[in-house]
Amino acid sequence: MCELYEAVAEEQGLTFVQHLPDHLHFFGDRAMFQQAVANLMDNAIKFSPPHGTITLSAKVLSTARRADGSFGKRLSLSVADEGIGMSDADMARASERFFRAEQARNTPGSGLGLALVQAIVQLHDGQLQLASNSPGLIARIEVPLPDTEIVPLTQPIAGNH
Repeated sequence: MCELYEAVAEEQGLTFVQHLPDHLHFFGDRAMFQQAVANLMDNAIKFSPPHGTITLSAKVLSTARRADGSFGKRLSLSVADEGIGMSDADMARASERFFRAEQARNTPGSGLGLALVQAIVQLHDGQLQLASNSPGLIARIEVPLPDTEIVPLTQPIAGNH
């Protein structure tokens, strides 16, 4: 996925930077989560000026507060750009279906991208957070990770063919 967005960013005259751990485990619907990240990357590319930088980062937060109030590990994934950004009022409404910020109305789009991201993140018991990047926007997804260690299956389960 990163290779695709690196090529698209380069075509648009943008620099794509990634800060991703070597091994990142996630429990959830992989296709849906990839769609959420793709929507964030598409927005970053769409609203960034030429020669801007887009940064994709991910890390595990070890003692973060979860949506249900408990504490545990969370995956934090963010996409930061140097684009037009959003006002605080627009950030508060950005995940509403069909909402388009005033400065984005001349750019093609339906106003459904962040609403879809929000829905996917909520299905994974997570949160979508938007913040100013001065200039630009930081969109951050946080989803809970299991408390148990993930151990890869190295032997087939008996009886499965």
